[in-house]
Amino acid sequence: TEQTLFRTNNGFSVINDNEIIRRSLTSSVKEPYEVELCVAVLMLWQAVCHGNEENQRLLITSSGTSEQLLDLLSCKESEIYTECLTLLSSYLLSEYGKGLLLCNLNLT
Repeated sequence: TEQTLFRTNNGFSVINDNEIIRRSLTSSVKEPYEVELCVAVLMLWQAVCHGNEENQRLLITSSGTSEQLLDLLSCKESEIYTECLTLLSSYLLSEYGKGLLLCNLNLT
């Protein structure tokens, strides 16, 4: 499937290794192009992780991703916040996904 192709062709690494994307995901104040980029990345992650536990695991355990997701949840841009919640809610569809969130998101 497309989800497997994304994973096997290092799709997560392409995003995580890109300095512009990484900076946009973590900046507290976002320019309009950064909002658009963050929303696009979140929608891509939703598409490749929905119903795919291996992709969910790879995403949430990737270096810095859990911190990025928490930063995005505190973002004032409603589009980013909504897409981030949609992504995280896809993890809640399975016990495995719930466990991934509990083990990898530091909510304290």
